[in-house]
Parts: sequence; C-alpha cells; structure tokens
Amino acid sequence: MKKIKIFTGSACTGKTRLAMEIIDKINAKTPNGAVYISERRRSIMLDPFAFSDCCEETRLVVIDECNSIFTIDELASTTSGIQVNIKGENPFIINPVIIVITDMKPNLSQMGASFTRRFKIVEFPRKSIERRWAK
Repeated sequence: MKKIKIFTGSACTGKTRLAMEIIDKINAKTPNGAVYISERRRSIMLDPFAFSDCCEETRLVVIDECNSIFTIDELASTTSGIQVNIKGENPFIINPVIIVITDMKPNLSQMGASFTRRFKIVEFPRKSIERRWAK
C-alpha cells in the first residue's frame, strides 16, 4: 500500500478544496480515476460497499470527514489494497493513493515509527488561508 496522505487542519483551511481540484484534474483525463467519499454519511470500514464508486481504473481515493484514528489506522493496515464490492458484480482489488481529510491533528509524539512510515501529514494552517482570502 502506498503511503496515506493526511490533510489536517481546522475548518475552512482549503483541505477539501485542494482535494477536489486534484480529483477534477485526474477525472478530466481518466473518468473515475479519482473518487470522493464522505465518511460523514457512513463508516467506511464497516460498510462493505463504501468503495462501490471506484472502478479498476481508480488511482486516487479521497476520504473526507474522517475523524477517527481507528479508520485511518485500518486503512493503513490494508497492505494488499482495497477490496471494491459492487452489488451484482465480482469484487476486485485496487491499490490507489489515499488522501484522508480530517480536522483532527495526529499527536506525532504519541505515534510510533510505524505511523510515520505509513502516513504523510500535510498540515493546512489557519493563517495561510486567512491571508489568501484577505487579498
């Protein structure tokens, strides 16, 4: 599994906006090459059909509103990829880049070396977006 990117920062810092711009650029070249999933409406690790919007060409999965370390850690433990279940079809495995968007800031001092090996933290500071909008 590729290193999971965690976009972290408080509300209105541009995390989702950047992810959606990346999705749009990928999907302009490859339809369904990138998929957006909001965990607000379901727990992706408990829903066997959470990734049903994905196809075999999906190379990026963005999971928004992921405010559970359990979910983030579970994603990292899927070393052989993500199983995609679509009703009425045979399941298949994809190995996409995963971006997790969260308001939580992982406490890196409490995380071990295995956490930093599996995740790349991208912090969105509040001040930078305020400066951008002030112009």
